[in-house]
Amino acid sequence: MKIYTKSGDRGKTNLFDGERIGKDNPRIKAYCSLDELTSFLGLVRSFSKSKTIKKIIEKLQEDLFFVGWDLATKKEKFRKKIKKIGEREIKFLEANIDKIARRVQVGKYFVFPGGSKEAAFLHVARTVCRRAEISVVELSKKEKINKNIIVYLNRLADLLFIMALLANKESRVKEREWKVK
Repeated sequence: MKIYTKSGDRGKTNLFDGERIGKDNPRIKAYCSLDELTSFLGLVRSFSKSKTIKKIIEKLQEDLFFVGWDLATKKEKFRKKIKKIGEREIKFLEANIDKIARRVQVGKYFVFPGGSKEAAFLHVARTVCRRAEISVVELSKKEKINKNIIVYLNRLADLLFIMALLANKESRVKEREWKVK
């Protein structure tokens, strides 16, 4: 089997439900941002020494595949068949934010992204997540989508931030705080 099909050579692609749309469509931009985020999370996982972070990332990557599948399926008859992100996945994020927050010091100041390599990659993943969230919000203004996706991505960015704090703590790297003078 060849990896290339040439079907996208003219700037169009297929959604999972078979509809053909332009690669510059907001729907494509949204789920491609999720693909980038999932890849960054894979990068973090490959560097991580933390069992906690690795386990969370595995679940996040799985969830993000379902989010992408949801966004790449437009026709209602196909949408009924796919798993959608909902309250359970959002609660998973919130529970992990709360659990990690008990282990790290969440300051009253902004922190500069960086520190350990793992934390720096988590901060990059967080910013990619925010960009993906913006893409999904833009899409939601034009087309009907699962509104839980926006909540999920908002919470996910928070989780990635606090995971960066955890990565620095576990690596014994002090956060560099930004304070207005």
